Amino acid sequence: MSRKKKNKILPLAIMAALLAVLIAGYAIISVYNAKKAEEEADTETSTVEVLKKSSAIPIAFSYDVKGETLAFSYDNEKWVYTEDATFPIDSEAVTKMVVGLTDIKAVSKVNTEGADVAEFGLEKPGLTLMVKYSDGTEYTFKFGIVNTYNGHQYMTYTGSEDIYMVEASLASGFNKELKSLYEAEIWSLQNDAVTAEDVTSVVIETADGKTNTVEDENGIEKLFELVYKLNISNWEDHYADEAEMKDTYGIHPEGDRVTLNYTKETTVSNEDGTKTTVNTPAVYTVYFGYEFEVEAESETTAEGEESAPKMQFFYTFNDSTVVYSKDKDISDDIFSYLTYVPKEETTIEE
Repeated sequence: MSRKKKNKILPLAIMAALLAVLIAGYAIISVYNAKKAEEEADTETSTVEVLKKSSAIPIAFSYDVKGETLAFSYDNEKWVYTEDATFPIDSEAVTKMVVGLTDIKAVSKVNTEGADVAEFGLEKPGLTLMVKYSDGTEYTFKFGIVNTYNGHQYMTYTGSEDIYMVEASLASGFNKELKSLYEAEIWSLQNDAVTAEDVTSVVIETADGKTNTVEDENGIEKLFELVYKLNISNWEDHYADEAEMKDTYGIHPEGDRVTLNYTKETTVSNEDGTKTTVNTPAVYTVYFGYEFEVEAESETTAEGEESAPKMQFFYTFNDSTVVYSKDKDISDDIFSYLTYVPKEETTIEE
């Protein structure tokens, strides 16, 4: 009998021991979590306020990237490239660059006592950022090397003798080249979600008066595919007036051109306030300009002869002031349709 009682008591003892371990483990985790929370709170409160603007905002700034100085100013609620106000700037992208400049915090202030200041890389900074605020104040921020131990970057600014360690991301946001801040114009073919089925006809015209109108389904589909390749991805000039369009790029209203006539859905409001979707006619015209040779390394064919140079052409569309370029074979394919005649449909007599 005593043996059976012993067997019953043994599992209880094991369970009690496991419970004790769990309680101890919970206590350790609780202490760890409390300590971690305390450390995080200390980290949050240990950041150093470098510059805080409660109501002022950046209205102008400049920085150097790849040997070029880029300067921007805030004008009429949008950012403008100071050197050329016609350059289409992505104002939202520029705003994201400066959003952190109204409340700059450092990870810590550097103790420079006995230190060689030159080692911080601030005498020849990797980035010099000049900022003007709406309250009239101006500051020049200099960013030195990134500390390899903690990944933070040394920084100082005019009006302060202190050196700070800041998050490296503060400076890395100002490594953008001008072309990365370009805001593409609206491409109506894509904006109107045009497909070949929406096109009613394609008119091809040349400067010397040749013309052809394609209205059959097969011809329209092939031409639409070709015209759609003339997108807005590769621009050569962001702004060209009428004279420059003609003289520099060979583009003018009476020159070589192709026109898509299509319908698009438009929402209109009725007198009773209800809205109705209707199909309205629209026109998309591509104007072709000069052809030019692309500068590239020459290639040698299998027969040992140098391959022909690659040719491209300038073009624009509708009332755009931007000049684009594409490979010449696309324009050749489009204008081959000047002599296009649709195949006659044949019917099989029963």
